[in-house]
Amino acid sequence: MKWYSCLNASALDRYAEHLRVAVRTAIDIAGLEPHLVFDGEADRLRAILGHDAPVHIHSRRSGLIGAIEATPETPDWSRSIAAGAFLRLEIPLIETKDEFVLYTDCDVLFARRVELSPLRPRFFAAAPQHEPHEWSQFCSGVLLLNVRPCAPNMSR
Repeated sequence: MKWYSCLNASALDRYAEHLRVAVRTAIDIAGLEPHLVFDGEADRLRAILGHDAPVHIHSRRSGLIGAIEATPETPDWSRSIAAGAFLRLEIPLIETKDEFVLYTDCDVLFARRVELSPLRPRFFAAAPQHEPHEWSQFCSGVLLLNVRPCAPNMSR
């Protein structure tokens, strides 16, 4: 299964070690094929990961970058963080072969093989943010994405 994670150049220094661990455990333990959506210089990312890391790098800016840059900074809103976070919305535009892919934030450690084939969400699957039965907020840090193009009014 393909695994996607996203970040931008401004987050790279802070999350470099996390990302190296995520990539290595995705490959060696989880049996995943790593794909990184990166807003920055791909050569810099490859240097951080190590040149032998079998990673697909997709250089991309968020399609929402205009709206992100037009939004004023506040204590609860950072343009830089938003520019990296909204990169996950680009995954269905990038992935053209597989129907389902796993997305996680880059600060994960895979502890066992990932087997999600029985799950077939209509759009995506996620878990609640804090409480197991409270769905007013969900955790967007781990998502199973259905990236198949969906025509309007198409029943699945």
